[in-house]
Amino acid sequence: MKTCFTLTLCLLLAVVVTAADKPSFLFIISDDQAWNDYGFMGHKQIATPHLDRLAGEGLTFTRGYNIADVDHPTRSLQNRWIIEGDWKLIVPDPRNLRNVKPELYQLKQAPWALKNPADAEPERYDKAVPKPTFSEVSYGPHRRLILDFWKAKSDEPTPLVLILHGGGWQGGSKERANLFVDVQTLLDAGISVAANNYRLMHHAQDVTPPVKAPMHDCARALQFLRSKAAEWNIDIARVGLAGASAGACTSLWLAYHEDLADPQSKDPVARQSSKPQHVAVRGAQTTLDPEQMIKWTPNSMYGGHAFGKKDFATFLAERESILPWINEYSPYALVGKDAPPVALFYDSPPAMGKEQEDPTHTANFGVGLQQRCRELGVECVVVYPGSPASYTGFTTKHSTDYLIDKLASPKKSASTPDGDYPISLADIRVR
Repeated sequence: MKTCFTLTLCLLLAVVVTAADKPSFLFIISDDQAWNDYGFMGHKQIATPHLDRLAGEGLTFTRGYNIADVDHPTRSLQNRWIIEGDWKLIVPDPRNLRNVKPELYQLKQAPWALKNPADAEPERYDKAVPKPTFSEVSYGPHRRLILDFWKAKSDEPTPLVLILHGGGWQGGSKERANLFVDVQTLLDAGISVAANNYRLMHHAQDVTPPVKAPMHDCARALQFLRSKAAEWNIDIARVGLAGASAGACTSLWLAYHEDLADPQSKDPVARQSSKPQHVAVRGAQTTLDPEQMIKWTPNSMYGGHAFGKKDFATFLAERESILPWINEYSPYALVGKDAPPVALFYDSPPAMGKEQEDPTHTANFGVGLQQRCRELGVECVVVYPGSPASYTGFTTKHSTDYLIDKLASPKKSASTPDGDYPISLADIRVR
């Protein structure tokens, strides 16, 4: 039985004040909707393009909490904030949402009550991530086209790992690097690291298909880093990619797509190669073909937004009309005999042809791609719980150790051509 949610949008207040005083606010209150049920908050299925555009043009405040986990007291408190001008926020202990006691409350200034929007706190790297050698380096004209770079200590040119964040091409940031690799461990192994932001799809609504913007931005980030090889001591022949979900899909796209380098370009960045030598990613979508998705995983729901389709049903129904786009941006459609080695990590075992608890990040994607790679004689390692038995789920150690093995010793290869490790993953320090 389907459950229908009614979304009620209420305009509660629009207070006009001088620009020098406080900003005006438009409060949109929605019912039966979780905090992440929006495209700009990273939801994989729910499409909210207009709200995404507003979020992209302004600021997003993600640290607010309600007084309770039911609607009536929540709305009452919100009305008090607005009508009485009491800009305070009651924050319950999240471990006690069902039985919140007054003594667990604490008063804090509401995160949107800022005198200057520029004071909004940006995303920050985890404490385990060292300070970048260079921060917020621009690699293109859009404000999102920035990257951070960590330079490994070495007298010789160093390998490089570029981290592409996830978020369905609708959210995320480079500051999530610690979720994909261990930056410090890579640096200690003599491998330099970079992490970039790219345009989210609502930043480039004039681009068709929408997924072209983030994918080509990531290609330019890699080309930009190669253009800095002499200055930043990078070995352009030893480049790896890491990331998860949409970042993983983009990584595979870069690995399998023809090189975007234009040797005749007047732009020195565009003359550089966009191809990595190795890829190690988590939860990758290996195809953007809806017909292939439902064959592998019948309850598939992902991918329509990449081509401007509002839902998966429309995506599937209109597949034939956008097949050229699918063939251009789906990794599976692009893999060839000269493809570089890839390692795909998943958090649950596959079950080809059966519904999955998480159809967006299922290991069925990995198994489907691996079958194709074996036909071509291309290396594609797929790891999930039970393969080997010691693997119970992804940690950054897995992708980090794989990349160190592949990049730190250019002549060493722990894998056989068909993508299977000869003994076990432990042979390359992946446990």
